[in-house]
Amino acid sequence: MRFLHADDAGDSPDDLWLHREDLENHLCGHDPDQDELDDLKPPMERERRVGIAREDRAVMHSHTYTTEYLRLKDTQLRTWAFLAVSELAPGAAAPEPGPVRLGGGGRVADLEVCQAEHSPNFPQRPKSFPGGKVLVYLATPAIWRVRGDREGWRNRWAPPLPENAHLVAAAVKRAEHVASSGLDGQKTPRYAWLRWAVPAGSVYLLQFTGPAPEAAAERWARRSHARAWGETDSDEVTRELATAGFGLVLTGTWT
Repeated sequence: MRFLHADDAGDSPDDLWLHREDLENHLCGHDPDQDELDDLKPPMERERRVGIAREDRAVMHSHTYTTEYLRLKDTQLRTWAFLAVSELAPGAAAPEPGPVRLGGGGRVADLEVCQAEHSPNFPQRPKSFPGGKVLVYLATPAIWRVRGDREGWRNRWAPPLPENAHLVAAAVKRAEHVASSGLDGQKTPRYAWLRWAVPAGSVYLLQFTGPAPEAAAERWARRSHARAWGETDSDEVTRELATAGFGLVLTGTWT
């Protein structure tokens, strides 16, 4: 799990990561050990590519570009698997096992359907939330939208707050870009978009108010833990992004 590190908090790698057990302790109000963070290496490395655009086998003027990719660190002793949590609609069938594209036409992965007992073992949430205080840890990048002054939709850094809760503080680093595209039945592009997302590792501190804040905090955390924040939103796009895995949150407590 990604650990958010402030830009002005001293020397540190670009990315810090937490073991599952350490994150569970963090959700219960215990600070992680800085030495363990420094020793835990990021699972990904950045790979910069420089490219050109061509026309009739010649380089187009002023069409040189550079971009960065994330690549999982491969070794002879390490292989990678991605586990997608899926809740099928009534009457829908699970996908057929076999080879599927992953990240592009040149990359293929073996798809295998797992049973529910193999679902991710997320860190557990605390049992109580003194003072109605809830820490929300963003496990995956989130995309939330708000209608702007000109009736257009804009991405926002602040999530939709639950009833009787207010945002006390937030630790959010610079936005990261997320791209997606899809094909129609003829394998031609049907849509493509680029949006700004709140990065994983961001933390929001909420406090519930009202006659029974601790009970309200516990109910909301029970419903929201290891779920996507926004999956019940009335906006169709926000709900669709949440059900695709954006905005998965883990809940804890803070003092």
